[in-house]
Amino acid sequence: MRWRFWQRRRSEQDFAEEIASHLAMEAERLERAGMEPEEARLAARRDFGNVTRARERYHERHRVVWVEQLRKDIAYAVRSLSRTPIVVVTIVVTLALGLGM
Repeated sequence: MRWRFWQRRRSEQDFAEEIASHLAMEAERLERAGMEPEEARLAARRDFGNVTRARERYHERHRVVWVEQLRKDIAYAVRSLSRTPIVVVTIVVTLALGLGM
């Protein structure tokens, strides 16, 4: 498969499944070492660290975060301006007069 820069190599769901399988394998290893199942599961999560932070790092690393933020900012601006049409008209007229001179 050809990889293009706008395509993701793997999905976030795939990454979440990888984390879950890693935790399950570590818990199983700890159970074989003599821990109780619940204690082994908790120890595996503790050793792995913060799962949510790992997902956030994956998201930040594999996406162009500034593009997503820009899209959200533009959507917010459009929603805000659509609530006050008089302000939009004033801004457009001011820009038109300023650029026209």
